[in-house]
Amino acid sequence: MNYLLDTCVILEKHREQDQNQTNIQNINREKKFVETLGKRMSKIREWLSTNDDKPGKTSKPRKSNITDNESAKMKLEQNSNI
Repeated sequence: MNYLLDTCVILEKHREQDQNQTNIQNINREKKFVETLGKRMSKIREWLSTNDDKPGKTSKPRKSNITDNESAKMKLEQNSNI
């Protein structure tokens, strides 16, 4: 009977340790995600402060690829032999 009780206590301790380790990993992942978002926000704000809106056909501002305009997908001709 003592063996069963000891086993249950050990299992419970292991579960607590696993839960604590998972919580620490989640906290670290969330911190990294927040840092990444902060970097992206600052990059976007910097770009917005240095670039003006470009009006499109309907006089609404055109959307831009702020990292590299040349990296946007380009349509190919459907009948091209590539």
